[in-house]
Amino acid sequence: MPVDLPSGREVLSHVDKLRLTAVSKVRSYFIAQIQGLRARQTNVCVLQNNRLLKYKGMMKFLGQAAPDVREEIREVYVEAMSKTLCNLFRTYQGQLGKMCGKVAGKGDLIGGGEGGVFGGNKTVR
Repeated sequence: MPVDLPSGREVLSHVDKLRLTAVSKVRSYFIAQIQGLRARQTNVCVLQNNRLLKYKGMMKFLGQAAPDVREEIREVYVEAMSKTLCNLFRTYQGQLGKMCGKVAGKGDLIGGGEGGVFGGNKTVR
């Protein structure tokens, strides 16, 4: 095996260093992109498609090279998305509440009073 040779052991140590460097850079990239999800007025779908989904191969690499880092990134993503979606639905609910004004109740007279549709002494010609 090449690992049994002195040159193979030397190359293996360099490969391990490169793997650690790659894991560190990939982790930093994903954490930075996920932090962008927390910003207000962020188009989540665009960020997911253009910045996260595009590099799904890196997550597969992390699954093999550093599963603990992959799990950390997944937890940060789930936390960020849960907060983002909670805020979006809270805003949506608030806007729906503003749209739905007071609706006429059982005791309310619709169109009554002076000059109303059903009130007054005006003659329709």
